[in-house]
Amino acid sequence: PLPGFLRGIVESARGNSRQGTLVLERTASSLSRDPAVLGRLGNAYARSGRVVEARAVLAELERNPEAGRVYMAMVETGLGNR
Repeated sequence: PLPGFLRGIVESARGNSRQGTLVLERTASSLSRDPAVLGRLGNAYARSGRVVEARAVLAELERNPEAGRVYMAMVETGLGNR
């Protein structure tokens, strides 16, 4: 799972958002929707214009008491919010 997580981050950072989000989606599923992966996935969604999906990830993180604010901030930053 960790190599997939890192590959998804790298692909997204390179501007290959489609491949990055696919890898992060698979990683999120295999890691039981881990907040760290969801934060990156939500950010990747937002940066690629998939605002509805990004907001859904943000809502999921907000409902999870285990999710730290930093992961929510990743999504918010991708959406252009401070």
